[in-house]
Amino acid sequence: MRTNSSGRGPLVSFSTALLICSLYLMAPLDIAAQKRASSAGSVGVGSATAPVPAPSPLDTSGLWHFVEQRRIGRYKVRLPRTYATSSASYRLVVLLHGNGNNPQMLLDWFGGLGLDSLVVVAPEAPYTKIPETVTSGRGAYAGVADANWAPDSVRAESIVLTADWYAMVIDNAMAQLRVDTARPPLVVGFSQGGYFAHVLMVRSQRPLAGVATICASNYPQYDVLQRFNAMSVARPPVFLAHGQSDAVVPPRYGAAYRSALETSGFSLMFLPFDGGHWPTPAVDAALRNWIMSIIR
Repeated sequence: MRTNSSGRGPLVSFSTALLICSLYLMAPLDIAAQKRASSAGSVGVGSATAPVPAPSPLDTSGLWHFVEQRRIGRYKVRLPRTYATSSASYRLVVLLHGNGNNPQMLLDWFGGLGLDSLVVVAPEAPYTKIPETVTSGRGAYAGVADANWAPDSVRAESIVLTADWYAMVIDNAMAQLRVDTARPPLVVGFSQGGYFAHVLMVRSQRPLAGVATICASNYPQYDVLQRFNAMSVARPPVFLAHGQSDAVVPPRYGAAYRSALETSGFSLMFLPFDGGHWPTPAVDAALRNWIMSIIR
């Protein structure tokens, strides 16, 4: 009995120990496999039979939508040399830059006219033209929302909002700078800025001393030519210049402005010049004389 009992005991103990070790070693492998399956999500046999979800009725493609936005804009200011040492008030001139340009471009050009007794402000158009800004290394801005790929359906609204922003710049400059508030400001616009000078003129609730445009464009979504007769304030004198070789805004635009302004009874100086899409020295001289005739 002792012999049989002693021989069977170690065998049972060894078998039991082997079984326990096997379970102990296998458990972590099973747990690890489960963790891997869990972290893999639907990877495995079950994924082959998973049902395909029905398409969502909502738009998940990330299409752009467009709506009016209020934000902080900015404008540049060039003061007369005597501004800091004098208590005098100065006439205000507003410069509106062209499509893809920036305020500094017009400030540099206007500075060459030699009109140093004016406060000059140049608002930045509200839409950044990203490709042009990146490739040129300087800011390129536009006054129409298609600069940020908005559809034509919101173009008229964007034009109105930009013109109203320019009117806000005038109000702010009249309140913040030492300008002659008893005398209306002048507006000078180039290319798309020339178009906005006309839009500002027909929408403005304050009189303007004069409006000068060079190579002004036009947009059919807000055709300003049809609105000259509906102005609610006095009609200012207009200086209108257009290059006869302008390949960006063809000369017919200048002729259309001339016809509409004359028909609406504006006092007009029309200057078709021998050049392209930028004022020549002759235009600069004529514009300077026209401005001097108004501010004297």
